[in-house]
Amino acid sequence: MQLLKAINVAGIRSDGKALKPKEDAEESYEERQRTHEAATTAAEEAARLAMKAQQHAARLRDEVRQEREEMNRKSKAESFALKEKRKRDAGMQSRGKSTVEEEKRIARQFGVYSGFD
Repeated sequence: MQLLKAINVAGIRSDGKALKPKEDAEESYEERQRTHEAATTAAEEAARLAMKAQQHAARLRDEVRQEREEMNRKSKAESFALKEKRKRDAGMQSRGKSTVEEEKRIARQFGVYSGFD
């Protein structure tokens, strides 16, 4: 019996498992207040950071939308001839022109006029 009490004092039960330490049943009012304050502060900080992230994402979406609208306004303001010139310069002709027409257009840029157009 003496041996079992010595083992229990060491924190081990008779079946070999460790004893759970006993928690204080009473928590002081000041400790509860500190715990409550810490939890509240952490929750408020997390909410503030989440709101800040949402505002940043909304601002980025608005900037992208404004850029897209600006691009649409610019492209609508361009005349058809300017659009075609920009596409030709980029190598993206919208119409499947024949090579003869394209060669004549290039020759006219260099001052060669065939009179056959």
